[in-house]
Amino acid sequence: MDHVSRHAQGAHHDYRDHVTIRLTEEALKRAAEELSAADPKLARVIDAVGPCTMIPRVEGSHFDHLTRNIVYQQLSGAAAGTIHGRFVERIGQGKPPTPEQLLAHDEPTLRACGLSTAKVAAIRDLALHVSDRRLPMDN
Repeated sequence: MDHVSRHAQGAHHDYRDHVTIRLTEEALKRAAEELSAADPKLARVIDAVGPCTMIPRVEGSHFDHLTRNIVYQQLSGAAAGTIHGRFVERIGQGKPPTPEQLLAHDEPTLRACGLSTAKVAAIRDLALHVSDRRLPMDN
């Protein structure tokens, strides 16, 4: 049974079913060329806008990237950067904290970094899921 059929029948989704490639400038260039060749309207848009420059960060862990995204949600870059800096300094001793480091701190300590109650709840929930392997992380 193929991947699409399993989803149609409500089977559990396994993230390993997907083929992934690392986004590099070369991969993005090839993708733009393929899209342009397949769709003339999209080719005009790609020509007008220019190449995609959204190369993902390679430093840090997946957990680090997710916690950073939660901190930055709905905040200006400067405010989010300040809060994230405090979070990294206080919780991870200057490095992006691990799930275990995060879970070792109580809510008031996390709130003192400048995180809202909702963000503390989201980050702690993420850390719990990663630490107990309900959410597997490759790194």
